[in-house]
Amino acid sequence: MSNVFLFILPQYRIIVRTFYSKSTNNLNYKQNTAYIGRIKADIKFINGYIKEILTELYKRKDEG
Repeated sequence: MSNVFLFILPQYRIIVRTFYSKSTNNLNYKQNTAYIGRIKADIKFINGYIKEILTELYKRKDEG
C-alpha cells in the first residue's frame, strides 16, 4: 500500500505549486483543473485500494 502513496504523493507537490502560482492566465487555469481532476481520480483509486485491503484483511480474520 505504501508504494501506491509513494507513487501518487509527488504529483501533489506539482499541483499545489501550480494551483497557488500568481499568474492566473487561461493556460494555468486549464492546467489546474486538469490537476484537480487527477487528484480526484487518485483519491478514488486510493480509497478503492484501501477498501480492497480492508475487505481482504477482514476475510482473513474471519477465516482464522
